[in-house]
Amino acid sequence: MFNVKHFVRSKLKKYLYGLCVKLFPEIDNNYKTKEIISAALECSNDPVYLINCYHEKLLINDKILWASIREVRVNAPLVFKVVIDQHDLVSSKSLSLRLMATYVIEERVESSDVKVSYLIDKFDDLRNEVNDLSRVKSLIATAIIVKSNLSEIEARLHAINFNIKKLTDHQKVKLLGRYTTHGDQSNFLAIKNSFGNVGAAANIKIDQMHYSLTKDDSQCLNILEKKFEDLPYDISRQYFSYVKPLFGNIESKNNYTDASYSVSKISKLREMILDKIQRRKNLSFIRLGDGEAYGFQNSGYIDSNGYTRQEIHWWGETLPEKKREELQSAFIESLKFCDFLGVPTVTRLIKDFNLEKSDIYEKNTLISRVFCVMTSSPVFFKDKVIVEDQINLHIFNKGFIEDIFEKADKVVFVSGLDKKKISQWSSDEAKLECLEIPTHRLLRDKGLASSVEGILPNAYQEYLQEIKVLAGPGVVFIVSAGFIGKIFIAEAAKHGSVALDIGQTLVSLVADKSVSK
Repeated sequence: MFNVKHFVRSKLKKYLYGLCVKLFPEIDNNYKTKEIISAALECSNDPVYLINCYHEKLLINDKILWASIREVRVNAPLVFKVVIDQHDLVSSKSLSLRLMATYVIEERVESSDVKVSYLIDKFDDLRNEVNDLSRVKSLIATAIIVKSNLSEIEARLHAINFNIKKLTDHQKVKLLGRYTTHGDQSNFLAIKNSFGNVGAAANIKIDQMHYSLTKDDSQCLNILEKKFEDLPYDISRQYFSYVKPLFGNIESKNNYTDASYSVSKISKLREMILDKIQRRKNLSFIRLGDGEAYGFQNSGYIDSNGYTRQEIHWWGETLPEKKREELQSAFIESLKFCDFLGVPTVTRLIKDFNLEKSDIYEKNTLISRVFCVMTSSPVFFKDKVIVEDQINLHIFNKGFIEDIFEKADKVVFVSGLDKKKISQWSSDEAKLECLEIPTHRLLRDKGLASSVEGILPNAYQEYLQEIKVLAGPGVVFIVSAGFIGKIFIAEAAKHGSVALDIGQTLVSLVADKSVSK
């Protein structure tokens, strides 16, 4: 049978509009149309032009075009970035507003107040030309919730005539998440109580946030796990069938997977790290998030398409297979030389599962990547302290970094941040050393990023040599370098240092802004 999608992907070169008309003169608003359009957009050199052709000349409705663009978001993130960056050139007012709202939502800063104001003004100008007003308004409401200053949210929702009592469960969770990030338990509870009833799935997410704020009961994880078990979703079935039995082998003395709900356990983890520094002993602390699925060969959850998507997400290009295998091999070796290991727990699944998706997740999705790490990492658990993957959000703060400086002979930051920014923020320049690496593509041009050219996979061996020279007893490495950073951490620890995986929390601390992971 003729494979339309394969033909479109392999043969169409640039705008594709004319050829699509000839190939599919009967094109109409159905599922097949979405497949054709998304495949065409994915290999187009000018996707915005193509969207406008479909909208203006083929009269494809906005619902189908938006569904196609969402497919592109998953399959071709760089093409999606082109579309979202050029949202103002999209002729459909509804699509333009949706893209603009998505652009604001996905900004890698906690608030984008000026952009939210502009979005609201744009909506006021175009609302009479929008044919799916309620859907567009709801997406703009999400942008307001996620990116406005907390004190402005209610007024801005009112400005677009959006009734706060009509928030979806998804929006309620997002709003409460803002207060959780700020540690504002009082307002969290006030807003939560004003919502009344929410669905069972959303309620689990809200409970998780509440427990993370109170941090007064290490049994919170068990309570959440039981509630998650009762959820009639495939993600719950998979966790209890395939993951929980593997995690049952963690020795109780090394099990700190519930530390984010316990002040005493967070303190204990900090004490263990500081003790190693003070006694000039080495320590490797590595965290595995969903991105580290890239390092595991687990075809049940991730395949070659998942690897290439991850490379494009991180570095803006795909790697030769030999280079990929080299990185994956070095990553696995780093896990063997590890003392503290952070892995996704049921907490991560609760945070990230889709409220509206009760069936199985496809390969390469975020949840599939999390499952890949959860099922692949337990072989490395023996004799390691096991924590949750996002424990960096709870352990690292300015006070703890100052304690590290006080006890260490030297503190080396390995990150994609400008060393001048770190120097201005750090507490002891005399002990400070910075290794600037090529930054994550999404942090470029954000004012904090280093100006080092190139991509890290092509230069990481040189950094390994520098780390060997700098490492030794009394030297602490604080690493924010993504997947390859795990390799750096192991190398530093092998040569006598304490090496800590701070992740994107470093961006939060240096910029005095909050991040999600």
